[in-house]
This record gives sequence, C-alpha cells and structure tokens, in this order.
Amino acid sequence: MGQLVPGGRLDVTALGDEVNECSRLQESMRGGGLGASKAFIELLSPGVADGLAFDPANVTYRPLSSIEGVGPKAVRDAGTLAVAIL
Repeated sequence: MGQLVPGGRLDVTALGDEVNECSRLQESMRGGGLGASKAFIELLSPGVADGLAFDPANVTYRPLSSIEGVGPKAVRDAGTLAVAIL
C-alpha cells in the first residue's frame, strides 16, 4: 500500500511483490542489458520464445544479487530473484 503523486494529484495504490521485483530487475540492467525473471520466462508460450530466438529449457538463472553493479536496494528487495541475462 502506498501513495503516488502523478501530475500533482494524490493516488493510493497497492502493488504486489512482482511489481517491486520487476522494478529492481529493471534498474539493475546496465548498458542495454536485457534480463528476465524465471517466473516471466516460464509464462512464455513456445511461439513467443521461438520469436525471441531462445529456448527457455536451456536458460541459466542466477540470483539478482550476483549481477555486477546491482545496487543495495535491489539486493535488499529482490536479491534472491532468479534472473536470466538474455
């Protein structure tokens, strides 16, 4: 639960862990890097994975905290998130 202030108005919203993890993953990618969580990759249909030219069955995952340059907020909030660098 939190408050957002877009464009000078006050909004209240409830965001889940997934939104927070996505934000931490996004802020951790540097220099045009592309990363995806294991949960996201597991949701891809075979056709979409083929279109992206990778095989989800052969993706290697590692904790977000092990990626070079990840900030302390990402480590704190989503350090154990399983991530593939694509």
